[in-house]
Amino acid sequence: MINDGYNRCLTLKDGNESFAVIYRPATESERVQFLDITKRMSEATVERMATNFMAAHIIESDFASKYGSLSMLLQFRSDMFHAIWKAINGWSMDANGVSWASQEKDHERNLREGALLEVTNPRLARRSCEDCKRYWYSETTGLPILTGDGEKMERVGPTLCETMNGCKKGTPENQKSLNPMNRMAFRHYRECEASTFPSDPIVRKNALIIKSALQSKAKK
Repeated sequence: MINDGYNRCLTLKDGNESFAVIYRPATESERVQFLDITKRMSEATVERMATNFMAAHIIESDFASKYGSLSMLLQFRSDMFHAIWKAINGWSMDANGVSWASQEKDHERNLREGALLEVTNPRLARRSCEDCKRYWYSETTGLPILTGDGEKMERVGPTLCETMNGCKKGTPENQKSLNPMNRMAFRHYRECEASTFPSDPIVRKNALIIKSALQSKAKK
């Protein structure tokens, strides 16, 4: 299993039984390529390709103990097969309560902005908006400003995000710092830099985004 925050879960019902499927969602590029290729194929070929496509994205599942394989699932419970297909392609909600396709672009933007903030201003990236509203911080060092007693100086007045200058982290409602999923992705990228990268479409896409952010920082 790739510990980069991008594993997702789908729960399916079969009578009184529940089946969990842990999967890697398909990227937009994968979806477009699959649809482009299969529009020229026969129905039987499309089913075979879809089965292989799904198998490549499923990490773990409970249904195999009862149905044996995706091919058998398609034969005996096509509704469950198509539910997995739609989830992997991001067209339906899963255990996260949202569809992957509706979040994909937002996660890409957050990873791009968050990775850049992480390498250019790591203290700001890790500073909570709640702390910023409560205490004064030095915009030069990123450290809290202390009173003569060594205590954090409590803020009076607006924060940077409430001024025309704005804050490099954005606003509390629209932060540019890494979200929890992308913080795992960024850590995973760092770990892979010290070893090897797994062959995975999401890992490759995220690596390109992070590497681009690191290169843009180096040019400044």
